[in-house]
Amino acid sequence: MNSLRSLLAGVAGLSLPLVASAIEPAAWVKKWETFTAPQSGFVLLVATRPELSSVLSELPPPAEWPVLIDNLKKAEDGAIGRRRLRFRLARWMVEEWSGRGAQLVAEIEAAKAAKELDESMADELLQALGRGADASPEARVKAFESEVAGYRGERAAAYGDYLPQVETPDLVTLIGEEKAAALLRDALTVRVALRFGSAAEATANLARRLATEGVATLAAPQWGLTASLDGVALYEALITRFGAPKDDDYEHREARAYYIIGLILADRAEDALRAATAAGEAFRIPYDLGDRLGRGGNEGRVHAFLHAYLSAHPEAADSLWTDYRRLAVSLGKREQMLALIRAQAADPSLVGAGGVQARRRLALAELAADDVVAGLPRLREVLGEARKLEGQSKLSLDLAGELFAVARALNEQRVEDEAAAALVELGRASLADEGESYSFGLAAKTALLNLAKAGREAEALALLNALEAAHAERAKGKTDGYSAHFAADALAETLEIRLGLAVAGKRWDEAGKLLEQTPGWNVADAVERIRDDDPDKDEIPFGVSVARVLVARGDVAGARRALEAQLARTAGSDAAHADYVALLGPDAVPLLDLLYSLDPYEERPLIWK
Repeated sequence: MNSLRSLLAGVAGLSLPLVASAIEPAAWVKKWETFTAPQSGFVLLVATRPELSSVLSELPPPAEWPVLIDNLKKAEDGAIGRRRLRFRLARWMVEEWSGRGAQLVAEIEAAKAAKELDESMADELLQALGRGADASPEARVKAFESEVAGYRGERAAAYGDYLPQVETPDLVTLIGEEKAAALLRDALTVRVALRFGSAAEATANLARRLATEGVATLAAPQWGLTASLDGVALYEALITRFGAPKDDDYEHREARAYYIIGLILADRAEDALRAATAAGEAFRIPYDLGDRLGRGGNEGRVHAFLHAYLSAHPEAADSLWTDYRRLAVSLGKREQMLALIRAQAADPSLVGAGGVQARRRLALAELAADDVVAGLPRLREVLGEARKLEGQSKLSLDLAGELFAVARALNEQRVEDEAAAALVELGRASLADEGESYSFGLAAKTALLNLAKAGREAEALALLNALEAAHAERAKGKTDGYSAHFAADALAETLEIRLGLAVAGKRWDEAGKLLEQTPGWNVADAVERIRDDDPDKDEIPFGVSVARVLVARGDVAGARRALEAQLARTAGSDAAHADYVALLGPDAVPLLDLLYSLDPYEERPLIWK
């Protein structure tokens, strides 16, 4: 595999536009042409995907965009065919970023009419511009109409069972309720799934009412519209008209969860219990809804439902028990909750994993109530029971992790050592699993991360060695190609963990050698290992580890680029923000402002600023 030496020579800019190393406008035009030459001009529509980021990272700063736009226009005028289109797409992209998206609509429509643009490409460009915050009301409405119309007739048939999704703007605010109703009635007769952002609540409420009134004319079940506490009537109408989907997908499960909660709030608790029981283990309360139900006067009814449901279904999802515990405490019904948990823990009919889970809940409840004398021994005992069960390795691993965390918090060294040993044994045992590639070694990785976060480096390294050896064996290709590819990627993940351990121990030479000389990273440049997964609050992302190595080597510029690349991917990483602010001081403000402007719902850039 390629090493990461190129990164340590200076991180090569996988970052947001306007953040990394910029080049002159004329040079950027040439770079754009080189990049797009073997591709379709349609690449503009995916300009936010990672494969474009290396080009975008060198975009000149906003002050030079007028010159860049002029250069692109000259290149466009001097080209023909697809080459001309590629320059035009780049110009449109920069003009849209300059706040001139609304002015581009007429130009794109003219290109479509002159057949200089494929009709589908033009429609998608207009749709994208119509969604922009700076687009005129007329452009946003027209983009919505155009997209819906595109799914009629033959094009709709091409999608088979799949329902294309259409983002719906707040039509009520843009054009008034009467005109919005006409557009929505028409859209509901097309086989698409309408989607509504939080800013389009008035339009979603109108669409929900229209769908309920005109359910007989719906072309498709609009399950997304029923994911509301006001969606009970529509959910029941859709079930009557279309039936429950054969494939109980996420969208329907969420719709059903809202329906059940809606029944509770409508004082139809018996109907809610029947619906939840029929849903079985799939029943959950959506995260955002669970938070809202903890206030606003609905707590009592929801708590009563959960108490009745969990009394009859102790095997229900942990998330339901979490919601129940939270409500019980806030409503002063802790004793009632503890009585239920104690009764289930003592119920001889609950055997196997169900019995273990019941006693686990009791142990955790005792610990939460500061009854360490009862809770800690019980948790140890429950872990022993779980490890004797067949097919319950995940339950055992979860319990070992809980016991490990509790023992560390209580400074119970002997119990911590016992839990650590269990984590190592369970992790090693998982490496013998010949099951699916995606689950192979997952327990080992989970155990390893628990140990690494706790600073138990010797045990973490021992487990890491075993995990790397197992992945390396699979990567040789003794299994099918997919498994070998997965093993190669998983091996690179273990290298990230090893790097994190070296960085945590400030062993900079070791960390540098890992990046420069170790095969198996599975990428040509370290920036390709920076992912956009939301990090745990105490996780040190890969880009941060790399930046710390570069700082230790005195390469401040490289560290800055590594941190900017990480923040471009994970604006929710406190570790990346902390290091970036520490490195740059007040010079960090422009990037923090940019990150916040791109996602105002992520508050960390503002907090760190």
